[in-house]
Amino acid sequence: MPVATGEVQVTYVTGPGDDVTADISKVDARQLVEGSPVRHFPVYVGRRNYSGYFWSSTMSRHVVYESLLELSWLWLADFDPSVARIAAQPMRLRGHDGDRVRNRIPDFVSPHRDGTVRVVDVKPKTMLAKDEVETSLAWTRGVCRSCGWECEIWTGPDTTTLRNVQWIAAARQPHMSASLDARATTAPTRSSPRSAP
Repeated sequence: MPVATGEVQVTYVTGPGDDVTADISKVDARQLVEGSPVRHFPVYVGRRNYSGYFWSSTMSRHVVYESLLELSWLWLADFDPSVARIAAQPMRLRGHDGDRVRNRIPDFVSPHRDGTVRVVDVKPKTMLAKDEVETSLAWTRGVCRSCGWECEIWTGPDTTTLRNVQWIAAARQPHMSASLDARATTAPTRSSPRSAP
Protein backbone atom coordinates (compact mmCIF):
# COMPACT_ATOMS: atom_id res chain seq x y z
CA MET A 1 0.00 0.00 0.00
CA PRO A 2 1.41 3.45 -0.90
CA VAL A 3 2.51 5.61 2.01
CA ALA A 4 1.46 9.26 2.21
CA THR A 5 4.58 11.29 1.44
CA GLY A 6 3.77 13.77 4.19
CA GLU A 7 4.42 11.02 6.70
CA VAL A 8 7.95 10.22 5.49
CA GLN A 9 11.08 12.25 6.18
CA VAL A 10 14.29 11.91 4.20
CA THR A 11 17.73 12.68 5.61
CA TYR A 12 20.65 13.01 3.21
CA VAL A 13 24.13 14.54 3.15
CA THR A 14 24.93 17.27 0.62
CA GLY A 15 28.14 17.46 -1.39
CA PRO A 16 29.68 19.96 1.08
CA GLY A 17 28.76 17.60 3.96
CA ASP A 18 25.65 19.23 5.43
CA ASP A 19 22.89 17.03 6.88
CA VAL A 20 19.48 17.86 5.44
CA THR A 21 16.10 16.50 6.57
CA ALA A 22 13.02 17.18 4.47
CA ASP A 23 9.67 15.76 3.51
CA ILE A 24 10.20 13.20 0.77
CA SER A 25 7.90 15.11 -1.58
CA LYS A 26 10.38 18.02 -1.52
CA VAL A 27 13.50 15.96 -2.27
CA ASP A 28 15.04 16.08 -5.74
CA ALA A 29 16.90 12.88 -6.67
CA ARG A 30 19.72 15.01 -8.10
CA GLN A 31 20.42 16.26 -4.57
CA LEU A 32 20.85 12.68 -3.41
CA VAL A 33 23.32 11.61 -6.10
CA GLU A 34 25.53 14.66 -5.68
CA GLY A 35 25.83 14.11 -1.94
CA SER A 36 27.68 11.65 0.29
CA PRO A 37 26.54 8.33 1.83
CA VAL A 38 24.46 8.77 4.98
CA ARG A 39 26.38 6.03 6.76
CA HIS A 40 29.84 4.52 6.59
CA PHE A 41 30.88 0.91 7.03
CA PRO A 42 33.03 -0.12 9.97
CA VAL A 43 36.18 -2.13 9.27
CA TYR A 44 37.22 -4.81 11.75
CA VAL A 45 38.76 -8.26 11.86
CA GLY A 46 36.24 -11.03 11.19
CA ARG A 47 33.73 -8.84 9.38
CA ARG A 48 31.53 -11.03 7.17
CA ASN A 49 30.86 -8.51 4.39
CA TYR A 50 33.42 -7.16 1.97
CA SER A 51 33.06 -3.41 1.53
CA GLY A 52 35.09 -1.05 -0.61
CA TYR A 53 35.15 1.60 -3.32
CA PHE A 54 34.15 1.02 -6.95
CA TRP A 55 35.43 3.34 -9.66
CA SER A 56 32.31 4.43 -11.58
CA SER A 57 32.71 5.66 -15.15
CA THR A 58 29.14 6.96 -14.92
CA MET A 59 30.00 9.16 -11.93
CA SER A 60 33.70 9.75 -12.71
CA ARG A 61 34.44 8.99 -9.08
CA HIS A 62 34.34 6.18 -6.54
CA VAL A 63 31.05 4.76 -5.23
CA VAL A 64 31.00 2.78 -1.97
CA TYR A 65 29.66 -0.76 -1.68
CA GLU A 66 28.95 -2.80 1.42
CA SER A 67 29.08 -6.34 0.03
CA LEU A 68 30.24 -8.32 -2.99
CA LEU A 69 26.61 -8.57 -4.10
CA GLU A 70 26.38 -4.77 -4.13
CA LEU A 71 29.63 -4.66 -6.08
CA SER A 72 28.08 -6.95 -8.71
CA TRP A 73 25.12 -4.58 -9.04
CA LEU A 74 27.50 -1.64 -9.46
CA TRP A 75 29.39 -3.37 -12.29
CA LEU A 76 26.17 -3.84 -14.25
CA ALA A 77 24.58 -0.47 -13.44
CA ASP A 78 27.75 1.39 -14.38
CA PHE A 79 27.69 -0.36 -17.77
CA ASP A 80 23.97 0.34 -18.40
CA PRO A 81 23.59 3.27 -20.86
CA SER A 82 20.13 4.11 -19.46
CA VAL A 83 21.60 4.92 -16.01
CA ALA A 84 22.50 8.61 -15.70
CA ARG A 85 23.81 8.71 -12.10
CA ILE A 86 24.47 6.33 -9.19
CA ALA A 87 24.53 6.99 -5.44
CA ALA A 88 25.14 4.49 -2.65
CA GLN A 89 23.55 4.68 0.81
CA PRO A 90 21.99 7.92 -0.44
CA MET A 91 19.32 8.65 2.18
CA ARG A 92 17.64 7.60 5.39
CA LEU A 93 13.86 7.14 5.19
CA ARG A 94 11.90 7.60 8.39
CA GLY A 95 8.15 7.22 8.73
CA HIS A 96 5.24 5.35 10.24
CA ASP A 97 4.33 1.84 9.18
CA GLY A 98 1.16 1.18 11.12
CA ASP A 99 2.01 1.50 14.80
CA ARG A 100 5.77 1.39 14.34
CA VAL A 101 8.31 3.88 13.04
CA ARG A 102 10.64 2.57 10.37
CA ASN A 103 14.15 3.79 9.59
CA ARG A 104 15.54 2.49 6.30
CA ILE A 105 18.60 3.24 4.21
CA PRO A 106 18.18 1.90 0.66
CA ASP A 107 21.37 0.61 -0.95
CA PHE A 108 21.31 2.74 -4.12
CA VAL A 109 19.40 5.37 -6.03
CA SER A 110 19.92 5.73 -9.79
CA PRO A 111 18.22 8.42 -11.86
CA HIS A 112 17.86 7.25 -15.47
CA ARG A 113 18.24 9.22 -18.67
CA ASP A 114 14.50 9.01 -19.36
CA GLY A 115 13.77 10.89 -16.12
CA THR A 116 12.75 7.93 -13.97
CA VAL A 117 14.33 7.47 -10.55
CA ARG A 118 15.03 3.94 -9.35
CA VAL A 119 15.66 3.04 -5.72
CA VAL A 120 17.48 -0.28 -5.41
CA ASP A 121 17.83 -2.65 -2.47
CA VAL A 122 20.37 -5.44 -2.97
CA LYS A 123 19.48 -8.57 -1.00
CA PRO A 124 20.42 -12.25 -1.22
CA LYS A 125 17.44 -14.42 -2.14
CA THR A 126 17.67 -16.21 1.22
CA MET A 127 16.93 -12.97 3.06
CA LEU A 128 13.68 -12.41 1.18
CA ALA A 129 12.19 -15.43 2.93
CA LYS A 130 12.29 -13.57 6.26
CA ASP A 131 9.01 -11.86 7.16
CA GLU A 132 10.68 -8.82 8.73
CA VAL A 133 12.81 -8.22 5.64
CA GLU A 134 9.82 -8.53 3.32
CA THR A 135 7.65 -6.13 5.35
CA SER A 136 10.48 -3.61 5.53
CA LEU A 137 11.03 -3.78 1.77
CA ALA A 138 7.27 -3.55 1.15
CA TRP A 139 7.17 -0.33 3.19
CA THR A 140 10.05 1.07 1.11
CA ARG A 141 8.22 0.17 -2.12
CA GLY A 142 5.14 2.02 -0.90
CA VAL A 143 7.19 5.09 -0.01
CA CYS A 144 8.87 5.12 -3.42
CA ARG A 145 5.64 4.71 -5.36
CA SER A 146 4.05 7.55 -3.41
CA CYS A 147 6.61 10.02 -4.78
CA GLY A 148 6.81 8.56 -8.29
CA TRP A 149 10.06 6.62 -7.86
CA GLU A 150 10.55 3.05 -9.02
CA CYS A 151 11.72 0.46 -6.51
CA GLU A 152 13.73 -2.66 -7.32
CA ILE A 153 14.83 -5.59 -5.20
CA TRP A 154 17.97 -7.04 -6.83
CA THR A 155 19.13 -10.51 -5.80
CA GLY A 156 22.09 -11.20 -8.07
CA PRO A 157 23.51 -11.22 -11.59
CA ASP A 158 23.71 -13.65 -14.45
CA THR A 159 27.29 -14.78 -13.93
CA THR A 160 28.21 -14.86 -17.62
CA THR A 161 26.89 -11.34 -18.19
CA LEU A 162 28.74 -10.05 -15.14
CA ARG A 163 32.01 -11.66 -16.22
CA ASN A 164 31.72 -10.18 -19.72
CA VAL A 165 30.94 -6.71 -18.36
CA GLN A 166 33.92 -6.85 -16.00
CA TRP A 167 36.21 -7.80 -18.88
CA ILE A 168 34.92 -5.12 -21.27
CA ALA A 169 34.77 -2.44 -18.58
CA ALA A 170 38.55 -2.39 -18.28
CA ALA A 171 38.58 -0.18 -21.37
CA ARG A 172 36.26 2.36 -19.68
CA GLN A 173 38.86 3.46 -17.15
CA PRO A 174 39.93 7.10 -17.68
CA HIS A 175 43.55 6.26 -18.51
CA MET A 176 42.39 3.66 -21.05
CA SER A 177 39.72 5.73 -22.79
CA ALA A 178 42.25 8.48 -23.48
CA SER A 179 44.59 6.08 -25.23
CA LEU A 180 41.68 4.62 -27.23
CA ASP A 181 40.59 8.00 -28.58
CA ALA A 182 41.11 7.74 -32.32
CA ARG A 183 41.23 11.53 -32.66
CA ALA A 184 44.32 11.67 -30.47
CA THR A 185 46.36 9.54 -32.80
CA THR A 186 47.98 10.52 -36.08
CA ALA A 187 48.40 8.30 -39.06
CA PRO A 188 52.00 7.17 -39.58
CA THR A 189 53.73 8.85 -42.47
CA ARG A 190 54.99 6.68 -45.27
CA SER A 191 58.69 6.84 -45.69
CA SER A 192 60.00 7.29 -49.19
CA PRO A 193 61.55 4.17 -50.66
CA ARG A 194 65.25 4.07 -50.27
CA SER A 195 67.29 3.93 -53.42
CA ALA A 196 69.20 0.81 -54.07
CA PRO A 197 72.84 1.04 -53.15
